[in-house]
Amino acid sequence: MFRVKICGLRSLADAELVNSAGADAVGFNFFRKSRRFVEVDVAQEIIRSLLPGVMRVGVFVDSSIQEILEIANCLRLDWIQLHGLETPEFVARLGRPVIKAFRFNGGAAPIRHYVNTVQEMGGTLASVMIDSASGGEFGGTGQVADWESLSKWEDKNRPRPLILAGGLNPRNVAQAIRLTRPYGVDVASGVELSPGVKSPELVLQFVQNARAALGV
Repeated sequence: MFRVKICGLRSLADAELVNSAGADAVGFNFFRKSRRFVEVDVAQEIIRSLLPGVMRVGVFVDSSIQEILEIANCLRLDWIQLHGLETPEFVARLGRPVIKAFRFNGGAAPIRHYVNTVQEMGGTLASVMIDSASGGEFGGTGQVADWESLSKWEDKNRPRPLILAGGLNPRNVAQAIRLTRPYGVDVASGVELSPGVKSPELVLQFVQNARAALGV
């Protein structure tokens, strides 16, 4: 599983930023209503420019299993990240390692139930991602997740590995890591000049600050 992921790549320039900064994973958003949506052929071109070993994640919101698998096979994705209302049964039917994002409002019980149900159905939940609970938005809102509640989540009940997202940026990522003790972090809007346009300085600062706080 990745430690630092830059999500929402849309150009070859973004690939160069990731290569220079040293992030170990990138995300491609295939939700057409997102401002960070990228066509498959563009994502394929970006992937060719990435350094060896940089992991690839495809982000989907309530897509069909057929569409997800077609894109995953084409791009040789390492993980499928689901941000919609996908059920545990859907995860199990995919038959691929899944990162499931939850819009966290302080309640741990529904997440634990979801994780347990996927396991009972024979699915592969590679990681749980904690994102901010921001209305009807599906990630990339810039809203901070409920770190305080997450920090009180007992270790024995924490899904592992846990990825933190939601409102992270170079200024707050170290504090967020200290409070919530995630395995890794994921950022999109927090390193952008405008939606979908990454800042070289912010990407570099984020990766450096996150890796230092994670101890990697």
